[in-house]
Amino acid sequence: MKGVCTYCKEETDVESSENPYTHESHLTCQACKLHMAKYVRERVFLARLSIIGSPILILIGIICFIVVNWQVGLTFIALAILNFLLSSVLLQRYIDKREKELGTFIDVKKIRWCKTCRYYKKVKGYENIALLSDDMIELDMIPCKIAADTQSVWEIHFHKETGDRTLYPKDCPKWESK
Repeated sequence: MKGVCTYCKEETDVESSENPYTHESHLTCQACKLHMAKYVRERVFLARLSIIGSPILILIGIICFIVVNWQVGLTFIALAILNFLLSSVLLQRYIDKREKELGTFIDVKKIRWCKTCRYYKKVKGYENIALLSDDMIELDMIPCKIAADTQSVWEIHFHKETGDRTLYPKDCPKWESK
């Protein structure tokens, strides 16, 4: 049946489908259904393992530290940290794998913008200044080592309306990979 998908708000063929996270039924298109259903069990398991398993291991480690032996307690605490790190890494891997299969994965390291540029330099407080400033900021506050050469790019960037402007300009002609 034709209708509006609850998630992507597009008018396509929809059918009532259960959300695997909230267990509520909504009108859902085939693309959104596929997007939600990819690796649900794996992601939920790893999230629960991280959120529930690590604190339990820490609690057991503290109890063993006090009652049994400091070495056993320290082992459980180390296992808790290892559990948290491993489940977090695997969870991100499943999320990336799902995004790659659906064709929505974006590798931020390959985007041509300031933070991936060879000339990028950290400037303390740049984010606050850039978001609030209506006019061009001083060259020493620009997070670019060659700000004098890229001044025209920054002028164009700061002449945009603050609502339409991104934090850093994209596709600078002087951009070079690190």
